Amino acid sequence: MELISQYSAWYYLLCFGAALLYSSIVYYKNKKTIELSSWLRIVLFCFRTIVVFFIALLILSPFFKSVNTEIEKPILLIGLDNSSSIANNGEDYCKDLNKKIIHLQNQFSDVYEVKTFSFGEKVQPYKSNLFSEKSTDLSSFFDEMETQYSNKNVGAIVLMTDGVYNTGVNPVYQEKLKQVPVYSVVLGDTITYKDLFVKDLYFNNITFLGNKFPLEILIDATKCEKEKTTLIVEMDGVVKYTEEILLNKTPISKKVLISADQVGMRKLVVQLKKVEGEKIIVNNRREVFVEVLDGRQKVLLLSKGPHPDLGALKMAIESNENYKAEIAFFDSFKGKINQYSMVAIHRFPDESSVAEPLMKEIFQSKVGICLVLGTQMSYSHLARYNFGIQWPNLAGNNRSYNDCYPAFNKDFVRFSLSPGTADFFKDVTPLKSPFISFQVPGDAEHLFYQKIGSVETDAPLMTFYSMQESKICLIAGEGIWRWKLNDFMKNENDNHFKELIQKTVQYLSVKEDKSNFRINHQKKFMENEEVLFNAEVYNDSYELSNLEELKLKLKNNKGKEFEFVFDKISDRYRLNMGCLEAGNYSYVASTKIANKKLEKTGKFIVEEMQLENISHRSDVFLLSKIADNTGGKVFHISQLDQMVAGIKAREDIKPVEHSAVEMKELIHEKWLFVLLILLLSVEWVLRKRYGLN
Repeated sequence: MELISQYSAWYYLLCFGAALLYSSIVYYKNKKTIELSSWLRIVLFCFRTIVVFFIALLILSPFFKSVNTEIEKPILLIGLDNSSSIANNGEDYCKDLNKKIIHLQNQFSDVYEVKTFSFGEKVQPYKSNLFSEKSTDLSSFFDEMETQYSNKNVGAIVLMTDGVYNTGVNPVYQEKLKQVPVYSVVLGDTITYKDLFVKDLYFNNITFLGNKFPLEILIDATKCEKEKTTLIVEMDGVVKYTEEILLNKTPISKKVLISADQVGMRKLVVQLKKVEGEKIIVNNRREVFVEVLDGRQKVLLLSKGPHPDLGALKMAIESNENYKAEIAFFDSFKGKINQYSMVAIHRFPDESSVAEPLMKEIFQSKVGICLVLGTQMSYSHLARYNFGIQWPNLAGNNRSYNDCYPAFNKDFVRFSLSPGTADFFKDVTPLKSPFISFQVPGDAEHLFYQKIGSVETDAPLMTFYSMQESKICLIAGEGIWRWKLNDFMKNENDNHFKELIQKTVQYLSVKEDKSNFRINHQKKFMENEEVLFNAEVYNDSYELSNLEELKLKLKNNKGKEFEFVFDKISDRYRLNMGCLEAGNYSYVASTKIANKKLEKTGKFIVEEMQLENISHRSDVFLLSKIADNTGGKVFHISQLDQMVAGIKAREDIKPVEHSAVEMKELIHEKWLFVLLILLLSVEWVLRKRYGLN
């Protein structure tokens, strides 16, 4: 510790001299102190000198300079695989593994600061592992270590796993903490046994009643060359397909067509019969679920004649397998409007006799409507129908038009477009918009405004509003087929165009739920995924209310029942049931409002995670590659003592010394304040004791 000041050290002597002079005048030049004993005068003199010296010294504003040195141990990071593939080695193996982690921590704690984590689906601080997580993400472990320790003295990483990862990226190609040596500890069985397994399944999650949907099965095996097995595919317990398969060294792909003959969530089971000598059979079986819908939603594209816009719309709509689009013309359409969930009207006909019956049926059906204003239209005829549009100063058939570019409205909220799609529409070809004024209802939300040249107007180019029970989209221009071509020219696909059309169709075709009680949830959850429900309850004035308790009774396919109570969040309800066991579930939710009982029923499934059962052999090659890339080594779990000795012997893993200089003003030292008060107090007491004022 060093005392420093902006003034010369001679000033310290001057302060001390001033203190001596002042104290001498008080105790040796003062007649009242002559009668005091010499020892007492010396004591009082010293006290006064010290006090005056420090007070004078404080005027110079000196600082104390101190250097604090801290030795930081190197950090050793231990990551232990907590996935269920480790549990496949047996209960005793898992117990022994937890004991070895404690032993490792004790072995390193004298030299290193040891930080231990477990990883599987997520990374978390280590506690005695249960080895129950349903997937392994090795890359997330390195990501988390990079986030927490990138700027710290990390000496080494001990990675304890079987090397089997099934989510995330390949850890071999990660650049996280590349300068830190990784010591891979191989867990599990490294011996290759005879094993047959369903490696992967490829299928559509949704299909339609009466369709045949493809199921691609990837079969793999080790040490099973020239063996035979039987492939069995079942749907809800009914065998749909069987085939005898001759195994070889390479994976086998089988494509099977399955008939969807019942609506709902259907359970598919793919199974391979055990071959002779096979020890592990849990990975011979895979279960998945397919949702069978009762037909696609149908969209009608109605026009007075052919136009390239119709083809572009049809292709964009049908790229979503839930929708089927039909092109029809006003003068020849013979179908029923109530068969469709949405109608797009492109270029309204001039003849009232053709349009009248269809328009009456469209309005009565209360379907979603997309109205496209074209250049070859009679707006006087269109104005006869109540689309919620006002046409001031409408006279005759105005055939002139403007080239209008879309100006995206970032405040649009009826649905969202991805940032890439929103950016794409900033630079596309214009639509041919009729040169005619119109007004839309006050509740309309504009997705695009009309931009003429470089001037952005407040007139809508694409807007959405509601009229009675129908949702309406108005596109004030034709030629959107050019947007599709623009997308192909710039991106070699039309994904941005398809996103716009599909979001529009989805919004218009979904009818608003006007019931007082609504529950929203997914139809399918994975067993490692939290089951979340959201609910809304409305009073007779159609205002949200959550004054009453909302209960839910849940029943699984084994007949076991559970009861839950929703949490009240703002003016809505929310329920988190946590992770549930795999299976089929049905529920009854009930509440009341204004003494009226409300009830909702529903179903969902929880699908089993089987990723950890695909392979039961440790991936030594992967772990060796990780170790080699970082300057570490690979060891078997039985070689922990050798690994500890190897890490401790490394000369490049050393403690780091940190030095910090601290500057502190003398006036902020509490001990000085205490000293001065103490000296003055003692001096005052002694002076009073011996009769000095």
